[in-house]
Amino acid sequence: MASLTLFEPRDFDFTDGYLASQAIVIPLRQKIEIGAYGCGQLLFRLHSGSVPLNASVQVLLVDAAPTDQDPQLKFQDNLVGTAAFQAGGSTPVSGVSLAMGLVHFRSPYVAAYLVVLQPSAKDPTFKVTLSADLTLKDGFDLWTPASLGPKLWLDDRGQTASGGLVSGWADNSGNANDFTAGSPGQPASAGRINGVPSPRFDGINDVMSSTAPLSNIIGTPSYHGFAVVNPLVLTAFNADPSTNAQVICDGGSGYWGLYISTLGVQAWQHDSGTTAYATPTTSVPANIWNLIEWSYDGTTIRCRVGGRPATSINAPNVGNVAGTLQLGHGWSGSAFFVGTIGTILVFSGIVGTADVQSIRTYLSSKYGVPA
Repeated sequence: MASLTLFEPRDFDFTDGYLASQAIVIPLRQKIEIGAYGCGQLLFRLHSGSVPLNASVQVLLVDAAPTDQDPQLKFQDNLVGTAAFQAGGSTPVSGVSLAMGLVHFRSPYVAAYLVVLQPSAKDPTFKVTLSADLTLKDGFDLWTPASLGPKLWLDDRGQTASGGLVSGWADNSGNANDFTAGSPGQPASAGRINGVPSPRFDGINDVMSSTAPLSNIIGTPSYHGFAVVNPLVLTAFNADPSTNAQVICDGGSGYWGLYISTLGVQAWQHDSGTTAYATPTTSVPANIWNLIEWSYDGTTIRCRVGGRPATSINAPNVGNVAGTLQLGHGWSGSAFFVGTIGTILVFSGIVGTADVQSIRTYLSSKYGVPA
């Protein structure tokens, strides 16, 4: 096991900001030699300063083979690990903090980048001191969520595409909860994240439906879900998520699902004949990839975006999971999703704290999103 300093504590000033959410990329070093292929852990430290609300700071490691003359291209296609600070709720990230991420090298050389999502307006407090280190491990296989027995697992491996359209999305959990494109809606295969394909839904008629009942995925009243999505458009919030909502997934004619509005990400689950319950809003910017986590333990629905604190609401006795699951569409014709879905990962029951952290790290490293 060896340790490598990617960059010493260094001051960064982002107080100029942007008038709209935009990302900037800063090369930290052109190329770093790490020797043999393998795995490791990326350690990213905030020594001082503050990451304001609606902002994030990530350090990324990407493959950089000796013959490659274009590290920016590698930044787009071959990310091997990331760690990030992302503010949330009403509290910026400040003080001494540490973010971690797993890495898996495909090349004996890597390049390091700092990627900053600016807040929506100038923030005079956005001055930070950062550093990053890499711990290399020998004979270590990269962890995946397969060991935890997911009920539904859609990612880049199971997509069937032809002529630029996605006709099917196979379930990699082993439970055969496969999805097929509806008629006439058929998602495009143009969306990509970290070099892997991701179905893009047009918000007009694109929809994918599972042939298996929702009860195959949520066999108990409790569940734990994770999604990596990029909403291109945010519509106004409506208490009835069948209208004016960007529906990521919906099951049982509105009995279970996840959607996005201008107020944030929300999850719901309800029983027949009762009022739908939705989480308090968890803010999310448009046109940015986000890791969303949502769960229900039998009494409380929780929703979390990136590293921001989870929001929750009491929701007792809501357990109707009849019907089938749809992606990109709600139970009303006006509720479609405009954006790209990178992965959907759902477990029956609540995942333990240590395993949740492993899932977040895995998805953050694979898709390059704050965890």
